[in-house]
Amino acid sequence: MDLEKKLVLKKQLISAAALLPSAFAAVYFAYCLMLGRINIFAVRNIYYAFVPAFLVMYALFVTLMIYLFSEKKFTYNCTVEKAELITFPVIAMTVWINCAMAAWVSPYATPIAFTVLLIGVLVSPRCGLYSGLLSAVASAICIAPPVYFYLPGEFGVSFAMSAVADFVTAFFMLFVINRRYNRFALTWGAIAVSLGTALVGAVMSLLDGWTLRNFFGGYALGVMGNVVAVCAFTAILPVFEYFSRIWTDFKLAEICGLDQPVLRKMSEEAPGTFNHALNVANLAENCAIAIGIDPYMARACAYYHDMGKMNDPLYFSENQTGYNPHDDLIPEVSVAKIRRHTRDGYEQLRKMRFPDEICKAALEHHGDSPIMFFYTKAKGLGGDVNIEDFRYDCPTPTTKYSAIIMICDICESMTRAVQPESVQALEKTVDKVIKDKLADGQFDDTDITMEELHKIGETIVKVIPGMLHKRIDYAKAKEER
Repeated sequence: MDLEKKLVLKKQLISAAALLPSAFAAVYFAYCLMLGRINIFAVRNIYYAFVPAFLVMYALFVTLMIYLFSEKKFTYNCTVEKAELITFPVIAMTVWINCAMAAWVSPYATPIAFTVLLIGVLVSPRCGLYSGLLSAVASAICIAPPVYFYLPGEFGVSFAMSAVADFVTAFFMLFVINRRYNRFALTWGAIAVSLGTALVGAVMSLLDGWTLRNFFGGYALGVMGNVVAVCAFTAILPVFEYFSRIWTDFKLAEICGLDQPVLRKMSEEAPGTFNHALNVANLAENCAIAIGIDPYMARACAYYHDMGKMNDPLYFSENQTGYNPHDDLIPEVSVAKIRRHTRDGYEQLRKMRFPDEICKAALEHHGDSPIMFFYTKAKGLGGDVNIEDFRYDCPTPTTKYSAIIMICDICESMTRAVQPESVQALEKTVDKVIKDKLADGQFDDTDITMEELHKIGETIVKVIPGMLHKRIDYAKAKEER
């Protein structure tokens, strides 16, 4: 067994040991809520139900722990450790709420959707579904045994069948999470699913008696439980985002708001760079959609990829209004000034605890490409010039986002400087940019495919004409009239 596998096994054993008190606490407080009192002797008369329920709960927690260690597609910045710290408390909380609702309201008012939504958004959709199903099973074993053994007169089929309704709710909530909604759309989408899945609870309630009262009562209770779950999710998600430092699409959309202090500062101190970032963001978002990766992350990478230019904005042509400080510098010094912006931006974003993808885009969007303008200028001055001395000193792109930003950054700059005369000329320009970067080895360290590069090129050719469209010269038209 190699060292990495030993470390993973050690972490699993530690996690499994930590789950013992967690499972005990989850079942204990669930039973206390069911019995209506909380003290150390609350479950002394139903120990024969408590012990099996505790063992089952522990087994369910262990299976979830094993699943988390095998999960490979977490949300940005989410790790196995963070996933454990989120999932187990959320499941325990859901079980307690379910028991309280079952004891004081109805088993059909259980808010399983809360677990599916919160864990699905913060950790991963599949983990959210698995956690929701686990919560439904755990709630069923905590609700049914004490009522069956301790209060047999109040036991009904509904306590067991409510788990079926919870399963259905968890399954359909997964489809809502997989759609890239904003907070408002996700909330209303979840409520719409709740209105539909509450019919399952309404049908199940007929097992207690074929009456309209049971049917509509079960439906209303199902809707109430799911609406409570959605409201709780909406209120609690920002708190989890803040403390866990997990970057959901909602969080990414927020940092892309133009009212962000950093972006406002860029628009004031480096207006040319800011406008360039907006254009690159438009291109990058469309390219991300074309190859099936997160457009929110692509836009965020584009907005912040040139953040390091704010340290010396006048050394970059888009911010110059006449005077060019490079006219007074030798090419070697100019290159040092230019290439420093990648590392400056990377360090600033790391201090701000931005996701790795955004930080890497700032560092890698030029890779180790040569800065040809100053290389050509140095050759014109004569002497022995080595192109390696005029390259960026950064790693080549390691993510698809960095590769997209690299291509979009160059294409936007080139077409802004010299507008292509036709679509065919634009196609040649974009195709040359991609081929040159391929030949220079800039995409060797990323898993981007030739098909994806082709789609990126096609998307840029479609989007750029809309960014460079001509407007009517109203003054000239007025004179001609």
